[in-house]
Amino acid sequence: TQRYTPYIFTHDEIQKILKTADSLPKPKRNSQFHIVFPAVLRILYGCGLRVSEVLSLKMRDVDLKNGFLYIRNAKFDKSRRIPISDSLLNYLRGYKYKNEFLISQNEDGFFFPNAYKECYSQRTVYDKFREVLWKSGIPHQGKGKGPRVHDLRHTFSVHSLQQNIDHGKEIYVALTALMVYLGHSKISSTEYYLRLTAEVYPDFLKKADTMCAKAIPEVIRYE
Repeated sequence: TQRYTPYIFTHDEIQKILKTADSLPKPKRNSQFHIVFPAVLRILYGCGLRVSEVLSLKMRDVDLKNGFLYIRNAKFDKSRRIPISDSLLNYLRGYKYKNEFLISQNEDGFFFPNAYKECYSQRTVYDKFREVLWKSGIPHQGKGKGPRVHDLRHTFSVHSLQQNIDHGKEIYVALTALMVYLGHSKISSTEYYLRLTAEVYPDFLKKADTMCAKAIPEVIRYE
């Protein structure tokens, strides 16, 4: 089978997606998904989480005082605590403050509840994301080619590595931090993003530490 090649969104495309999501009309009936969805997208891109991890966040998992998300019983039964950027933290505080009518204050309540105070399905997110891509002028390339919602996680990883190297961090320090953020059980799973980053940003390897750069496998293109 042909391997799926992740679609890495540009920074401009991310801004278009968020702007489109922010302007979604209110759905019919009692749905408040037009409120929830922009916040979900920002966490997907800003923290590199899986869709299931975002939708299952409960009030007790979102520490808006200290700026952390607690991801419990994720893939491979790994739990982790990840920091939230200042800009995302301010956004999530505003989301919670403005939507107290929607969000339960019970610590077992979902942070992104549907109209019945239950967890949204991943299918709802997938379908709305396709709609947002279309409205943003980002064409879907056909079955098996994306872009997909999960590509926000890939894009977070690539943008994070590129930014860390630009700021002078050693490549494997950045890679180890990314491994923890993504919840990978081994560094080899995260090293894949070195190849992706080098493919998207040709100057990436030149900026990376020379000794470490020699250990990066050659970029393989999957046509």
